[in-house]
Amino acid sequence: MLLQAAGFAVLAALSPTAFLITAIYLGSVGLTMVVVINAALVWLPFLAYLAAPELTSRRLTAFNAWLLAHGRTVLVLALEVGGVVLAANGILGLVHGG
Repeated sequence: MLLQAAGFAVLAALSPTAFLITAIYLGSVGLTMVVVINAALVWLPFLAYLAAPELTSRRLTAFNAWLLAHGRTVLVLALEVGGVVLAANGILGLVHGG
């Protein structure tokens, strides 16, 4: 599941629209950030497990339990924030004729 999400994020970062709107430099910086963040989400838990298997297992199990209990709320809040940002961007575009 994580690898599928990472694939969609990379595809979004490679979107031709992103490169047309921003300079090539900013597009490449954005793509680099997406790749680094996605790699960190995979490699950091793995490296932590190699360094301290018992502690990492306990913390990941606790985080998984928290996420199962609060995942829907986190998703709703993230979608609400995204909706507010998109609405504000649209309103500002209308107001400024952009």
